Amino acid sequence: MAEPMFAIALGSARDPHREAVQTIVKAHASEWWHRFPDLWIVQGQTASYWRDLIGPTLLNSRASVLVLRLPDQADRRWAAQMPYEGMSWLYEAYAGIPDPNSGQLPSATDDIVPF
Repeated sequence: MAEPMFAIALGSARDPHREAVQTIVKAHASEWWHRFPDLWIVQGQTASYWRDLIGPTLLNSRASVLVLRLPDQADRRWAAQMPYEGMSWLYEAYAGIPDPNSGQLPSATDDIVPF
């Protein structure tokens, strides 16, 4: 059974907060994805674990953190419009399926197969 995954979102964050969260995620997540400034998808642990690690970095500021447990692997679905490079991890690590576009980088006019 795959480890649980969580979405970590920051509100009213500044660059020092983002840098601190990135350091925490790199040190504590078995897998992670970060393509938006204030959003991470991480694998492992619990929602309260992530909140408790990140919370102290936000003290004395207006910044906030929200941690959501994402569905188990069999129920994970997603859709995106972004550069292709950001999608491979979503297929393989998040959804647990082979990237249908691997081995070829699509052109700007190709359709990316969503999951």
